[in-house]
Amino acid sequence: MSAFEFVFSLFGLLLGFSLVEVLGGFARTINARPKIRLGWLTPLLAIFVMLDVTGFWSIAWQARDAVPPTYGALVVGLAITGLYYFAASVIFPNAQGGGNDLDQHFFESKGKVLAAVLLCQLLAHAARFAVMGPSAFAHWSFADWAITPVFLGGLIAGIFLRGRTASLIVLVVLIGMYVLDAVRNLSS
Repeated sequence: MSAFEFVFSLFGLLLGFSLVEVLGGFARTINARPKIRLGWLTPLLAIFVMLDVTGFWSIAWQARDAVPPTYGALVVGLAITGLYYFAASVIFPNAQGGGNDLDQHFFESKGKVLAAVLLCQLLAHAARFAVMGPSAFAHWSFADWAITPVFLGGLIAGIFLRGRTASLIVLVVLIGMYVLDAVRNLSS
């Protein structure tokens, strides 16, 4: 077993549980229709979190040769994947306190979800730099350097914006950035 396989066995499990939490929330919500008004905001937030979890999985793979099998690496990884699980768990209301309007739940939970994702992003990049040094970002293109501040700014804006239209725009932009990155990476 390689060092990466050792360290990532825990993280892969928690990331998988995060995806299951989001997909399970989707399924429970669809099954509860028409009692619950779905709207656009909560499903878009769920899609964004799933894309971001997938992005972290990709970052972890890129750093696989540098990840040390140490307690510190496990703690940092636990912090990141634990935050992802928290974010995934908060997106959809639980069965007990649900309510019937997901847009209302969105405005009650989006700040927590987006703040957790922002912390995951910052911790992941800081950990990558701590382990790999400047080479962690050596393969980044100009587009990567230009997009990252916009992405982080979008997360911060999403945390604090209150309006339905503004929130919708932020989520569409954040999801669009992942879609464009996926298309760009498919062709290379």
